[in-house]
Amino acid sequence: FLEAGDGRTALNLALAERPDLIVLDINMPDMTGLEVAEQLRLQGAGLRVAILSANAQEATRAKADALQVPLFRKPAKGEVIDQILALLP
Repeated sequence: FLEAGDGRTALNLALAERPDLIVLDINMPDMTGLEVAEQLRLQGAGLRVAILSANAQEATRAKADALQVPLFRKPAKGEVIDQILALLP
């Protein structure tokens, strides 16, 4: 289990540690979860990413879809956690 307090740290940890699954909040200091996901894709990291958002507006959902990153609504409870965990290999 790794935790980052901001997007840049999340990106660096993901690239260094290569976890099985990365769950990012949409709103983080430095970089949003979508920006981190985009950088991971651009760098060819091939990591599984999921995004959490309390306010999934259409533009946010469209961007996540374009990045092929699943977007889940907060709060992450029961069924949402099960759906996120189903992304694991």
